[in-house]
Amino acid sequence: MLDSFLRGQDRLVQKFFLFYYRSYQDTYTYKDVVDELNISYPVLNNVLEQVDTIQKGYPEFTMSRDNKVIKVTFSEKFLYNKIRVNLTKSTLLFIIWDAIFYQKFKTLEAFSQSQYVSGRTVQRQIGTFAPILEHYKLDLNLKRTEYLGGEEYRIRYFFHSFYWHVYDEIESNRPPIVEQSATDLYQALSIYFPFLRHAAKERFINLLAVSVTRIKQGNLIKEIPESVKKFYNPFMDQITFDKELLLPFFEANRIYEKDLPKEELIYHFYMFTVGQSYSQESLSQLRLQSPMYMNDYRVFIDDWITLIEKQIHFSFGSNERKLLFINATYIFSFLLTFGLGNKIDSFGDYITLSEVERQYHYWFTVLEKISRKHEVENKAWLDILNSNSFKYYASQILYYILSDYDTPVRVAIESKSRGIEEEVQKQKLVRMSPRPINIVRIKDFPDVIISDYAIDISKYYTKNQPHLYQWGEKQYLSDWIRVINYIDKVRDEKYYRLLSDD
Repeated sequence: MLDSFLRGQDRLVQKFFLFYYRSYQDTYTYKDVVDELNISYPVLNNVLEQVDTIQKGYPEFTMSRDNKVIKVTFSEKFLYNKIRVNLTKSTLLFIIWDAIFYQKFKTLEAFSQSQYVSGRTVQRQIGTFAPILEHYKLDLNLKRTEYLGGEEYRIRYFFHSFYWHVYDEIESNRPPIVEQSATDLYQALSIYFPFLRHAAKERFINLLAVSVTRIKQGNLIKEIPESVKKFYNPFMDQITFDKELLLPFFEANRIYEKDLPKEELIYHFYMFTVGQSYSQESLSQLRLQSPMYMNDYRVFIDDWITLIEKQIHFSFGSNERKLLFINATYIFSFLLTFGLGNKIDSFGDYITLSEVERQYHYWFTVLEKISRKHEVENKAWLDILNSNSFKYYASQILYYILSDYDTPVRVAIESKSRGIEEEVQKQKLVRMSPRPINIVRIKDFPDVIISDYAIDISKYYTKNQPHLYQWGEKQYLSDWIRVINYIDKVRDEKYYRLLSDD
């Protein structure tokens, strides 16, 4: 969501920081930066002036420049996301939505005057956000009494995302709640769900803070879809959740059970449950079991898992299957409720399929294959199964579960340097690679040969020749990154060959 707010020079400033932050050096010429950002020198000077202003309020980086070069250095506490958040919060579009949430947007004319801009400018800014609202299945019409149109449970999720993506612990930007209520709920969550991540607890409190404001404004959840009603949390039943966690929080904020429709409680219990990712450690602490667990989707997801096993010629263990089943089911239910379609919402950014991390490409292919084999009459279920959103999150789960079974790549290293230097290269390669590598000799059928001198592969192999990667006698960080990426491409080719054999 954050990138959706930035326009013009703000977007260039973000690209400027990203260029330096991801680079292996801290100094570039003006021409380097102009070419990278595809802008003119006068525009670059405007960007640099804005960066200077940002530095005064956020001293975790320094920038120095002369007539030829620009140098940017970052402290160990520099946070790129802080730049994005601060840029976002200063945009007119963010100010508009913040005003709508707090019901401070009374009329277009009054708001325009308060921001010293024209009404047409405000309308144009709102218009640019229409695709994002469509993503959340909402719409905005300034001619209505209630500007934002759509089901309340969707509006809650939208504003929850809106404020969560600009959240930090120093400037939380969280809607106001009684601070002690947040502290007490955090402690209670830690007791009942000791496996829950710190950020996951803060995220749920953020959702509740949004709800407190909306409820006090008179906006109650009175209708929820069947996908919210029909689910099960295997860690705690709803009666306990309401009694020990939810109702004490609301009461501390002067919202009482008698004033809340039952749908409000069901919604928050649901959002807490499906809003988490569950690891092997967390599943070892299951407190409840139920044969009716996710009854509507049980056979559907079970069949989906079986199809995955057949496609990759692998059988999940009972714990692995449970982990895949629970996480995939919650993701499926969430997407069925809110529907993210073919856009992947990853930390608020809209990622196209071409931008999906390379390590998930294989799993996307697997999931695309099995979705065509999954026979079910419910079209809505099949649409979710085929959505990029589901495939993205399912790919993450599969990658996590099967990382220990990752196929090693056989690598031979040949160097003209002394033997011990070659051994150090081998040792360093194995330690730096996040995925398994087996070091072998050049005649032991390696997948990849790495060499700092010209090698005639045909001398060793007449067919099924290994891949050859050549580098200099001295290696730098960029060399190690490139060779590891190259090896992973070879690994992925081995996986894809398994798919093509079907």
